[in-house]
Amino acid sequence: MHTTPALSLQPLAKSERISGVDIARGVALLGILLVNARYFFWPFASAITPEHLVPGLETDTLDAIVWTGVEAFCAFKFISLFSILFGFGIALQASRAAAMQVSRWRLGLRRFAVLLGFGVVHATLIWYGDILVVYAGFGVLVLAISACKPKAIFTWFIVFACILGGLSLLTGVGTYIISTHPEWFGSAEGVVAPTVALAPLEGEAALRGTDAMREVFLRSAFPFGDPVWMQAEITAQQEGPWFDAFTFRMVNWLTCILIAFFGYGWHACTMMLFGAYAFASGLFEADASARRRRIGWRCFCIGVPIALASVLPFWFWNLTDPMAKAFHSIGLEWAALTLPIGYALLLVEYGPKLPALLRGPIQSAGRMALTFYLCESVLAIAIASWWGFGLFAKLGDSELAVMSVGVWAGLALFAWLWLRRFNIGPAEWLWRRLSYGRKLD
Repeated sequence: MHTTPALSLQPLAKSERISGVDIARGVALLGILLVNARYFFWPFASAITPEHLVPGLETDTLDAIVWTGVEAFCAFKFISLFSILFGFGIALQASRAAAMQVSRWRLGLRRFAVLLGFGVVHATLIWYGDILVVYAGFGVLVLAISACKPKAIFTWFIVFACILGGLSLLTGVGTYIISTHPEWFGSAEGVVAPTVALAPLEGEAALRGTDAMREVFLRSAFPFGDPVWMQAEITAQQEGPWFDAFTFRMVNWLTCILIAFFGYGWHACTMMLFGAYAFASGLFEADASARRRRIGWRCFCIGVPIALASVLPFWFWNLTDPMAKAFHSIGLEWAALTLPIGYALLLVEYGPKLPALLRGPIQSAGRMALTFYLCESVLAIAIASWWGFGLFAKLGDSELAVMSVGVWAGLALFAWLWLRRFNIGPAEWLWRRLSYGRKLD
C-alpha cells in the first residue's frame, strides 16, 4: 500500500538546528520584554506615547536614560529581529515540505491556524499585546512569497521596505506640518499632543471599568489618553475586579489588531520576508560567514545613527515638540528596517562563540521561544496585576528594565534545565502535535 509523503514529514531535529539562529531568538526575547514592560505595567496611552506620563508616577533622569536606550536600540528592533527569524522558519518548513513532495500549504496553514489559536488565548486571557495573531495572519503572505527564487524574495523585501520608509517619512512630515500650522487645517488650537502631566482626578478617578469607559466615550473619540480613562485603567489593573481588567484588555487588543493590520503588521511581514530570503540564499549557513559579517556590520553601522536620531531630539527639545516627534516617527521605522538585520546576522555569526555558561541558557531560550514568550507574559502580568503583586503603574523605566532582565534570566535558566530533561518545550510540543496531527517522537 502506498504511504503518503506527509507521514514522513517531521519537525526539525535538534541536530539540524542552527545554533546561531536559536541564540538570536533567545536574545530577541530579552529585547522584546524590555520594550513590552511598559505595556505590561503602564496604561496603554503611556506605553505607546512618551508624552503621556503615568498619573502619580515620578520619573527621574535615570528613567529617561533607560527609556532612551530601550527606545533607540530595542523598540521595534527586537520584534523585527524575531520576525526575521520567524520568516526564516516559515521558509525552512516550506522547503522541508517540498523535499517530501508535500504542499507547503498543507502544513503551513495548519501551523498558522494553531498559532492563531495560541494568540487568541494569549490576548484574551493573559495580555493584549499579543504578536502571534499578527504572525499567523501575515505568515500566509510570506509563505506564498517564499516559493519564489531568492532574488525575487529580496525584491519583495526591498519593495515593502521602501513603501514603509516612504510612508513613515510622509507621516512624520505631515504630523509636523499639522502641529505647527493648525490654521491650514481649520483649527485655531491645532492638533497637538495631550497634556504631559496627568494627575489623578478627584471623584472621577474612582470610576471603574465600564462606567469609566462610557463616560470617556461620551467626551472623546479616541479616549486612551484621557485622564479619566487612564485612571480607570490603572484602578482596574491594581484592584480588579476581573471583568474590568478584561474589558480594558479587550479594548486595547482590538486597537492593537487594527494598528497591526493597518500599520506595524506590514513591518513585521517585511522583516519576515528578509528571513525567508536569508534561508533561500543560505545567508545563515556556515559557508556564508564572510558575507554575513559584511552585511551585518553595514546594517548595524547604518542603523545605530538612525536609531539615536529617533530619540535624542527629545533631549534637545521636549516630549511634545513637533520636530522631535517627527524625527521619532521617521527614525523608528528606518532604524527598524536596518538595525535588526545587523542584529540577526551578527548574532548568528558571533553567538555560537559565546562562553558556554552564557550560550547554553540563551540558546535554550531560543529553542523554547513560544513557551518562553508566553511565560514572559504570565510572569509580567502576575507581577503587575491585583491578583499578583499589584505593581501596575508603580514602576519607572529603570525598575522595569531590572525586572525584565531578571524575568528573562530566570526563564532562560528554566529553559536550560527543561531541555536537559526534555527535547522540546511544552508549548512547542502542543504546537507541533496539533500541526502534524499525530504523536511525534
